[in-house]
Amino acid sequence: DSPAFIGIPTAPTAAPGTSTTQIATTEFSMGSGIGSNQTWQDVKASRVSGTNYTNNTGKPIMVNITWFETNNGTGSMVCDGVTVASRKNAGTGADVVNGSMIVPNGSVYSATSSPNMFKIWAELR
Repeated sequence: DSPAFIGIPTAPTAAPGTSTTQIATTEFSMGSGIGSNQTWQDVKASRVSGTNYTNNTGKPIMVNITWFETNNGTGSMVCDGVTVASRKNAGTGADVVNGSMIVPNGSVYSATSSPNMFKIWAELR
């Protein structure tokens, strides 16, 4: 038999990732998604091409990069060893290219630009 709940019953909050038949609230999922309680931050001054960074924020982050590529320049975005975006300027002109990726909590990410021509490196964290 199931109990009859009256009013607004309360229950414990399950830990994120819990997948059982226990009774629990959904409080852990509120405010834990991308963009929730996060702000865009300009991190270009603290980022170096080809350097690995670890997302240790406790939630996914979004990384947005704009490259200014000239004379056969190349660029890429990598998360956990998987290339998420890449580009190559095949000509002699200049290109401005944008790339974005979601970086799960605990994941390692990097971006490259050769020559080092990051125009924007912003993170929603």
